[in-house]
Amino acid sequence: MRILNIIVCLALVTGATCSYASFEDHREEFLQKPEKLAAWESMIDEINSCTDALGLPIDQRIKETVIVINLLGFKTSQSCEGHLNWGCPFPWVEIAVMDEDLSALYEQNESLAKRISEAKNQGDLEECQKLCQERLAVANKIDLNRYNKNIGIQNLLEEFYREQATSYENMLILKPHKLSRVEPLAGDFAQYLPEEQKAEKLQVFQKEMERFTDFLIVHYVNQ
Repeated sequence: MRILNIIVCLALVTGATCSYASFEDHREEFLQKPEKLAAWESMIDEINSCTDALGLPIDQRIKETVIVINLLGFKTSQSCEGHLNWGCPFPWVEIAVMDEDLSALYEQNESLAKRISEAKNQGDLEECQKLCQERLAVANKIDLNRYNKNIGIQNLLEEFYREQATSYENMLILKPHKLSRVEPLAGDFAQYLPEEQKAEKLQVFQKEMERFTDFLIVHYVNQ
């Protein structure tokens, strides 16, 4: 009965309108690995308890993506299935890379930026050049820190696209923010499209995210 409840729950999470292979398509693989099934169930409970600042739950059409990304060892911080009337017209999942070390580096970078501005205002070019070199070194440390945290999900994206054909603009990328996002390459440009084209593009982007989700589920079950 417990397993049946899990299957029913996951079918509801995935939704009948999804065009990708859902949990149901991989049910036999999960049933053969009860530890994977138990971990999935536990993550469902955790994700279902998450809400945003407005108290709203995770969007249904991105929830399965969030579940499997977390199960693969990447902590997510925010997500969205994509909307036409608010937010972004494309799906995205934010990967939490911030920790004490990275936060300290960002604070150091901001402090150096202020000191550079002060040195410029005082006409102290020698001090300004010195501080710019220090800030460049900090920026390189930030990039290396973020790279080391992102390399796992980046490798999964690369593996996915070695096996899957799609148009360049619809490809998912790991876009750098303070917190990195998995999102469509051309997602930001979709907001400038006419409403009808924007709606069509949103569906294309959602299907691409769903294809990646299915790839991740297979990867998780077989790892």
